[in-house]
Amino acid sequence: MKRVAVAIAASALVLGTSRGTAAPTVTLSVTPVSFSFPSGSPDTLPVSTGPTLTVRYSMSGGYFWDVWVLSVRAGGDLQSASGSIPVGNITWTAPYPLVGGTLSTTNQTLATGQGNFLQRTGYVTFKLQNLWTYKTGSYSNTIIFTMAAP
Repeated sequence: MKRVAVAIAASALVLGTSRGTAAPTVTLSVTPVSFSFPSGSPDTLPVSTGPTLTVRYSMSGGYFWDVWVLSVRAGGDLQSASGSIPVGNITWTAPYPLVGGTLSTTNQTLATGQGNFLQRTGYVTFKLQNLWTYKTGSYSNTIIFTMAAP
């Protein structure tokens, strides 16, 4: 494997509300907004670890029963001119209040809860299984973080 670069996209959205009042406000930021996995021989670097991302999120203006979900997903498999790497070869670790998991093209829950809260901060570290079967190349992908509330 030569180089794997990943761009980060963060979005905060409020889904439709039926209560006749203003919807809650959710905020989300992720830094850095891009990173690269270190390259190396799978013999000496069987797992390539990216930098730790800082995830800040909050919800205000809602009711105590309003449910919110913070999730992450990939834009697809990692792509290069010479081939692709299945996105399922990327996992992440995250200490509380977030949870770890395996990257997918469908939303994977990082955290969930109810009601308003001031800004919380979590940390996510992505890890790529480094295999000899990957063709040498410069791979790229987008990881999308989403914070949603009703």
